[in-house]
Amino acid sequence: PYDADDADVILRSSDYIDFPVHKGILGMCSSVFRTMFTLPQAALAVDNADVDEGGLPIVVVSEDSRTLDSLLPFIYPSIPTPYPVSFDVVDRVIAAAQKYEMTAVSSFARSLLRNQCRSDLAYDHPFRAYVSACKYGFAEEALEAARHSLERRMDFEEYRPYLSTLASGSTLHMLSVYRGRCRDAAIA
Repeated sequence: PYDADDADVILRSSDYIDFPVHKGILGMCSSVFRTMFTLPQAALAVDNADVDEGGLPIVVVSEDSRTLDSLLPFIYPSIPTPYPVSFDVVDRVIAAAQKYEMTAVSSFARSLLRNQCRSDLAYDHPFRAYVSACKYGFAEEALEAARHSLERRMDFEEYRPYLSTLASGSTLHMLSVYRGRCRDAAIA
């Protein structure tokens, strides 16, 4: 889908996949790209040390191709966004959108996370939903996921894959305290 003849810049992923895109679209969605594209063309090419065979500047980004494949449909009007979207996709999109200051994409991805926290996905994976919401400071979504977690036993083995994404142990502690308070309220 990223093969437009009129592309004027290449985004190169960390795994060396090229995405021919348009500066204008990236610049409208991202203040980071807008600022980058106001630099003289020579500076852009020198900083990223490359141009493609057609002479297009290549902007090397730290995101992998899966992340760019997930992010670009949110900003590109001609590429349909796949639905439903998994926690992993929403997580990658939010991280990249925040990094590149894509406010509208961040808001939209947050609404997707909110919907996930209210859906069967959160019932099946409440801790995953909770970690995603906490990682980005989304209190309302974290509370919704914490509510879903009340219906499940806290099993460390189930949560282990998500622990590395937590900024601190306090996030897990807050969930444990919430669950304890709910249990105490139910007993009282």
